[in-house]
Amino acid sequence: TTTTTTTTTTTKHAGAGLCKANSKVECNPSHDLSDAGEAKTYESCCDLCKAKAGCKAWTWVPLDKDVSYHGRCFLKSGCQNKTQNEGVISGWEDEPEELGLII
Repeated sequence: TTTTTTTTTTTKHAGAGLCKANSKVECNPSHDLSDAGEAKTYESCCDLCKAKAGCKAWTWVPLDKDVSYHGRCFLKSGCQNKTQNEGVISGWEDEPEELGLII
């Protein structure tokens, strides 16, 4: 008698795109994980997000905007709600892919 066992394992791959700039899109307005302070570029705002546990999205206000919070980097736990905002740039993780592996 031969017995065969099949096991399925699900692996999540980290989403790509966290540092892809999306102009005029704000992630989860008023739901910040933290205010990371000033960032000179959107790339540095993304780097701050990568360094913060639980950060999956960010919104940056460019330095050339005539508002009191220009240059600010706001870290987010996600970007489920996207709103149009002419004065910001945002980035977020893509949804992770699930791969079913049969062993």
